Amino acid sequence: NDGDQDTPGQQGWGGLGAHALVFGKTPSETALVTLATSNDIEPGKEIYTANPAKGAVVLDGSLTEWTGIPVLSDPRFTIPKGSGRSGTPVLFELYDAGGPGTASWTGPDDQTSAVQIAYDADNVYFGFTVTDDYHENAAHSAWNGDSVQLMIANAAQNAQVALYNYALGGTEEALDGVIIQHEAGPGGTEAVITRNPATKRTVYEIRLPKESLGLDSLAIGTQFGLGMAINDGDQDSPGQQGWGGLGAHALVFGKSPSQTALVTLGTGGTTADLMFLSAINSTLYGFSFRVTDKGASILDPLSVKLLIDGEAVTLTTSPKNLDATDFAYTRITPYPPASSHTYSIEVKDTSGKSVVDTASFKIIPYAVLTKAMQAVSVDTSKRGFIWSIFQNEVYQHTSLTETEMALAGQLKDAAGDPVTDNNADPAAVGPALGEGVKVGPLYRFEIPTVINLSQLAGEVNGNFTPDEQMPGIPGLTFSDDGVDAEVVTFVDFPAGWITVGVNSDDGFRAQAGYINVPADGVLMGE
Repeated sequence: NDGDQDTPGQQGWGGLGAHALVFGKTPSETALVTLATSNDIEPGKEIYTANPAKGAVVLDGSLTEWTGIPVLSDPRFTIPKGSGRSGTPVLFELYDAGGPGTASWTGPDDQTSAVQIAYDADNVYFGFTVTDDYHENAAHSAWNGDSVQLMIANAAQNAQVALYNYALGGTEEALDGVIIQHEAGPGGTEAVITRNPATKRTVYEIRLPKESLGLDSLAIGTQFGLGMAINDGDQDSPGQQGWGGLGAHALVFGKSPSQTALVTLGTGGTTADLMFLSAINSTLYGFSFRVTDKGASILDPLSVKLLIDGEAVTLTTSPKNLDATDFAYTRITPYPPASSHTYSIEVKDTSGKSVVDTASFKIIPYAVLTKAMQAVSVDTSKRGFIWSIFQNEVYQHTSLTETEMALAGQLKDAAGDPVTDNNADPAAVGPALGEGVKVGPLYRFEIPTVINLSQLAGEVNGNFTPDEQMPGIPGLTFSDDGVDAEVVTFVDFPAGWITVGVNSDDGFRAQAGYINVPADGVLMGE
């Protein structure tokens, strides 16, 4: 409540559920407060209130009777799985089912989704509208290609109730029939899936009877866990190449009910549709989002505003495609590494109704390498890597700090006793040019090809197989444990953004620049 000096008393009010208290007491005007599990889902999206259906829902793949049911579009989630608030938020997660680098996501035209959830006394309904530039399910699979997978969990989000998968088989050139797979749980669900190759949109209309959810009734306040993986494959990279969706990590990389969103059956919705925001995405150089018309709610393009850190920024508008308009803000310089920011989007339709979204985002850490760090005394005629190794199985530590100590000849065990005997075998050459040479506490080898090493030759632990033998291993005591190694090379990078990947099963630290003193090197990742 608020009163002013010249207008004392209760002159007005704001607040969540204010109409529960004013103009009579009305419990139905309260907000429903839900205690939910924190997981990889974007904060604020890990709970969802489903609205009652406005009338009879007919499974025909058109969604015409879904007017007034709010749209849930493109919730972000953090990777890798289980990283929670400390992970990297993404709209779409690449899987690379065909091998490293085979998967790609080029933006909302490649895949974006709008999801509606409604219910009546006997059923929960799902309406998915997926925008996808190419329909790919050549495998005719319920999950290995363009498809939707659902996990139903209990209200405590600690037990799986059901797994249901839905797909339209075939490819853009030869669409096939609907595939329904009741992978686990009571079953009994129905679905109609339609694809419009002209608009590049696929509609999934799905009915889950209350029994298929493991529920006896669908009364207001009923809760259940929901995870969805909206899978995508492309013409040049078929199969399950990646996914988006609310609670996707409930279904991929193992089944995890704790990664579901908590859905509550509530009241609400409107009598009319409202345009919606999707594909909200920050990049190193800017920010972008999409506005999609819905029904009679048509975007007024002159109303669009974006504030970054409270300051209005200039937007570039793409030509409208069907009912979708894309907006982008581009910076002259990138955001600082690991910096935190806020955004606020406000748009209005032609009748003056507003849609607002406000949240925060964080830029990924990245290394900045300057010309001053460039090496000046490099023999460019000798390609390859310097591999320096220390091996002693007596003390098998697990920290990068102790790795640095081992490489410096200063390692001590848990009792404080020195562990300085290097048992690496200089005659175990592996892919190196010749035997190792003792340099300080380490044995140094020159590898002229690539770093693709394991403790045993012929293993298949890496991205590129078979693996080669680590030079110096097994050691003189025939052990391949207690290994610390350093790899040094010079790379001629062009100016611009470079992505470097490291696959190490026991931990690593990658540095560039002034690497002779570890404390002075630029951290690229660990």
